[in-house]
Amino acid sequence: MSNHQAFFDPLLVGLIARRPLSYLARHNLFRIPFFGWLIRQYGAFPIDRNLGKEGLQAVFEMLAHGEVVTVFAEGERTRDGELQPLKPGIALLVKRADAPIVPCGIVGAYESWPRHAKRPALAPLFLPRTPGSIAVAFGEALPAGYYRTWNRDAILKDLEERIANTMAEARRCRRKL
Repeated sequence: MSNHQAFFDPLLVGLIARRPLSYLARHNLFRIPFFGWLIRQYGAFPIDRNLGKEGLQAVFEMLAHGEVVTVFAEGERTRDGELQPLKPGIALLVKRADAPIVPCGIVGAYESWPRHAKRPALAPLFLPRTPGSIAVAFGEALPAGYYRTWNRDAILKDLEERIANTMAEARRCRRKL
């Protein structure tokens, strides 16, 4: 369960994870020539942005088959680099999912490739740190069923806090000058 800052967030999380990941992606992205094919190759599957019934069912089936599903809980890339409110459907997903939940925080990706930019600004490792340097951190895994008895607002508040904490940890890990 991660925040979402830039187009390449799935790649960032996937590079660090120790297992292959699947991703939820907005269904209209699959209509873009080449890009739709590419994101399928990296484990993305189409979903309604509101995490409708079909999307939830697809996630539950993937989890039942032992797959790891990465969810960008804000539902879209941030508009200002900050964590946005989580989509309400996330609460239903984590309440019913019989799988551990791992919070993840990404920082620096927004500065590297904000929504309004046509291409990313690079920050190669051999150059001094720039605002575009990126870090990713994972939080402690929550056991399957952790949120089963919680109400929606409490789930969203707790998950938002956990993602914010992993973002803070990622900030501490960013490359120094």
